[in-house]
Amino acid sequence: MRVLLILTALFSFSLSEAQVVSEQPDSIQEETASSESGLHFFARGGVSLPAFFYDFEDPNLYDSRFLPGANIGVGMQLPLVRKRWLLLQPELKFIQKGMQAKVRYGEPFPNIYKTINFRHNYLAMPIQLMFRFHIRKVWMETGLGGFIAWGIGGKVHSHGVKTFDVYDVSGDPSVYSDKIGFRHFDTGFNWEFNVGIGKWAVGMSTECSLVRFHKLTRLNDAENYNFVCSCYLKYMFK
Repeated sequence: MRVLLILTALFSFSLSEAQVVSEQPDSIQEETASSESGLHFFARGGVSLPAFFYDFEDPNLYDSRFLPGANIGVGMQLPLVRKRWLLLQPELKFIQKGMQAKVRYGEPFPNIYKTINFRHNYLAMPIQLMFRFHIRKVWMETGLGGFIAWGIGGKVHSHGVKTFDVYDVSGDPSVYSDKIGFRHFDTGFNWEFNVGIGKWAVGMSTECSLVRFHKLTRLNDAENYNFVCSCYLKYMFK
């Protein structure tokens, strides 16, 4: 008899708990379902600061520097553990790489300079392993991974300069033309770090290529690689 009373009490308690859960607002239930699913999408955009790892030998070269560009992407985060401290983050993004060279104009104006812009436009797919942790309301994440990319366009803006190092830059040719000879394919490793509150975060990332960007034989022995440092604003769709 006592066992029957105990089972009846437990059953009544279970029914009451189920009724309380069913009476919760739809927004709370949707938020719970979303957090349990674990898959979160994000978008980000910012500025890339690319440069070349290459020692130019042009005697008229005065300086080489970063060439600012755009960095826009969308992706997702898939948790690999229940508490979301370890995530897999694939992404599809558009990124601009390249370099700006400053050269002397030459005689009779040796102290006048012109700039040459080498611009690559890439469609890239980075995949990273992300580590996330929280300090009160602030969340931070850092990740390391690799990427593959394909050049979808790009030009040399010579501003009147005809030759530079081994390049024929007259007429502002495409970076993938026979005059310039850059590769379409690129791959390497990347790293990023983000700090956020709620759905918004600011972050920075770096990309270092493992493929020489120049395919001409006369430069095969040179250290010619892309390097990019980016700053961006990231929004999480939760």
